[in-house]
Amino acid sequence: MVEQCFEVYQDFGFNDFEVKIALRPENRIGSDDVWDKSEEMLKNALTNQGVEYSLLPATAKPPVCRLMDYGKFLFEQGKKKALARKNQKQTQVKEVKLRPVTDVGDYQVKLRNLIKFLEKGDKVKVTLRFRGREMSHKELGMQMLQRMANDALEYGIVEHQPKMEGRQMIMVLGPKKK
Repeated sequence: MVEQCFEVYQDFGFNDFEVKIALRPENRIGSDDVWDKSEEMLKNALTNQGVEYSLLPATAKPPVCRLMDYGKFLFEQGKKKALARKNQKQTQVKEVKLRPVTDVGDYQVKLRNLIKFLEKGDKVKVTLRFRGREMSHKELGMQMLQRMANDALEYGIVEHQPKMEGRQMIMVLGPKKK
């Protein structure tokens, strides 16, 4: 019967085809042994024709069988997964380092780099290093980080407010959602 179906399709010029059979609710008459034998016979007949018989997905109710080249199917699934991985955006944490005595020109360069990182979609860790007596003037560092956050407000949001970690004051900025 399967061979006759293949011959009819080929007579009409269909050389590369897929047979889809719609099944109604599963009503089996007879023992499971008979069904297992008939399924095995169908698989053997299809294998002789060079076509593979697959249940996709295997847990579907009612079961759906597809006649296809399973190697080609696996290859295409792998390509889809690789494409999905390729299109994912990996966010990185970039770092901008400052000192409390950073001058206006250097501050502008650091701010420009920070904005560039935020526009690319990366997070930015702003580190303000204190040396020696600068530790007694933490409020200057806090003012500088607040000024940087306000200047970059259009491009990103503050994810972690400025806090002291040893001799450094750290703040993390993230890109704005589009």
